[in-house]
Amino acid sequence: MTQPVLRLDHLSKTYGRGPRAVRALHDFDLTVEPGQVFAFLGPNGAGKTTTMHLALDYIRPTAGRATIFGLPSSDPRARERLGFLPELFNFDLFLTGVETLRYYARLSGLTGADVAQRADRWLRRLGLWDARDRRLSTYSKGMMQRVGLAQALVGDPELVMLDEPTSGMDPVGKREVLDLFRELRQEGRTVFLSSHILSDIEAVADNVALIHQGTLRYCGPLGDMLQGDDLVLVRFSAPPDADVPAQVAGAVLQDGAWQLEVEGEKGRRELLARIQAAGWDIAAVVPRRRALDDAFLDLLKADEDPPDA
Repeated sequence: MTQPVLRLDHLSKTYGRGPRAVRALHDFDLTVEPGQVFAFLGPNGAGKTTTMHLALDYIRPTAGRATIFGLPSSDPRARERLGFLPELFNFDLFLTGVETLRYYARLSGLTGADVAQRADRWLRRLGLWDARDRRLSTYSKGMMQRVGLAQALVGDPELVMLDEPTSGMDPVGKREVLDLFRELRQEGRTVFLSSHILSDIEAVADNVALIHQGTLRYCGPLGDMLQGDDLVLVRFSAPPDADVPAQVAGAVLQDGAWQLEVEGEKGRRELLARIQAAGWDIAAVVPRRRALDDAFLDLLKADEDPPDA
């Protein structure tokens, strides 16, 4: 049986004591298997950063435990096999790009020629080669983000944990980084990714965990979270002189055919009956998948809605 790369067991964290105590995380369980892109989602203040810092032993839990590759997260042998990019990071701005990467390569345990080779590899891979001899003080926000990614990867980790890794990047940079995540997955590495850019998550994630108010609200395959079997797109054709909008409210003409998205079995049946009664031809009935932002908001809304009396 494959050993999880990350496991959180009944993890809890409370800051302070007495009436002013703040519960940041409560009885949190999470298992991340190797060789995937695992997305960690939640609104601001949900407990994402606290969870990651507990997993990395940057802070200590009130209860529960975290293990990395089966070892306690406090064990240096576990942290040797991972790389981390925090949301907020600081580098020595007087250093150049190549000096920074070589410094972090040595910190990861590399020596000799391996230091320069590994640093050069990631400077090239992340589009920083031409700027390698410039001081970081001259780098843009997007370039600094690439340096942050490079330092997380320069030690060749099996698990890389990234907090908002595409922050400040332009569309080209984002696409390159998402392609990199796919490559890391193909190599058998695990990417644990926290981001508010849901389109990035939707593009690369295999599994998703959603945290809200310090508790786990969903954990499973991204596809299951986006299932929308009750949502279908109906495409149909009608004569040029037909007043389709008057008979099918909301229908739009696209690529030579009319189409309308409806929810629920009843809505689907009613729409199809209306089209057939008008004598028009049904071209397709296609199940639709919800966008991640819709699924995300629906899960949060379900938490906020009071139970039926």
